[in-house]
Amino acid sequence: MGRFTGEQLVLAELMNRIISIYYSDSMLNDYKELIMFLADSYSKSFKLGEKTWSAMLQKPLNKSSMYIDEDQISSFKIIMTLLKKSVYRAEFNHFTIVKVLDEVDSSLMKRIEGHNYGDMIDYFEPLGFSKMKNVSVVDKTAIRSIKDQSSIAVMIGVFRLESNPYRRYGVIPLTEMGKVLLSSMPREDRMTEIPSINNYSWTSFIQLVRSIFVNFEYSFGNFQRIKVCDICEKLYFEKKQSTKKYCSKACAQIAFRKSEPPEVGHCRERQNAWIRNRFNIRKANVKLVKNDKIKMKPGYIHKHKCIDCKETKKGGMCEFLVSNNIDFLNLLIDSEETFFTKEITIFLKRKLKK
Repeated sequence: MGRFTGEQLVLAELMNRIISIYYSDSMLNDYKELIMFLADSYSKSFKLGEKTWSAMLQKPLNKSSMYIDEDQISSFKIIMTLLKKSVYRAEFNHFTIVKVLDEVDSSLMKRIEGHNYGDMIDYFEPLGFSKMKNVSVVDKTAIRSIKDQSSIAVMIGVFRLESNPYRRYGVIPLTEMGKVLLSSMPREDRMTEIPSINNYSWTSFIQLVRSIFVNFEYSFGNFQRIKVCDICEKLYFEKKQSTKKYCSKACAQIAFRKSEPPEVGHCRERQNAWIRNRFNIRKANVKLVKNDKIKMKPGYIHKHKCIDCKETKKGGMCEFLVSNNIDFLNLLIDSEETFFTKEITIFLKRKLKK
């Protein structure tokens, strides 16, 4: 898959938020904090080329009417547990989308000039469509609204024509997680018709979760980007597909350290500290640095160089370290101050001659 679409960016962010809620005891116990967290994520917008996408394309998350209770939180925990199990079982398709239902609500209003506390304001008065001479513009606006999945408003003289799309997905559950998600209360009037995230005003937490999951599968095609971290075993959304499965840099570093014997890692740290110290000593000697024709930086050793190492070595007596810093070490050898023990000096002179 190439770059994400605007809708996928929104869904990835919302899925990350849902996962964050699952691992946050404070939000699962404090519904007010949870609602504020959701409202913030639902109003987040993303710039993609010339177009700005938002998870709040139609209606904002109504913080005052969002309903959450203990039963919904219990259902949410079960759903997320089942999602994690499905990753281990390599179950990535939780629904079949059997139909996409698009409806449009179009309205016509007339602009009226008026006064309010001395300031001139415009307000709009609802009208019947019989007032329009060219009704074909209604169809064109409605079609464009469905295509863009966003509200469209056009001015025709003093008339304002507005079209609002409403999309629902007809779904059939395929896995245990899918079945529990669709059956969890409160449900939509039609249990298997789930609204789009772009144009629905949510009234309950579990309905929002359900919509995000169904929209996610429709947009991405499956749940393969939902992974379980190999280190902390938490769920996460994978931005870049990889054979390595870590939810954060911290977990990746832990895995990095675990993948080699401790003494090998210590040896590499010792070699890198040795060359760093030599650079610092050189910097401290202003007279020598002024004569340096080339600005150099330490050539550190990276893990892949240590894979075949059979023994640990003293600082400065590593062949890879020498090859990464040939110019600098030659400079030190030729200077009056070598900063080396006799053993290291012999080793470096022998290696630098090759």
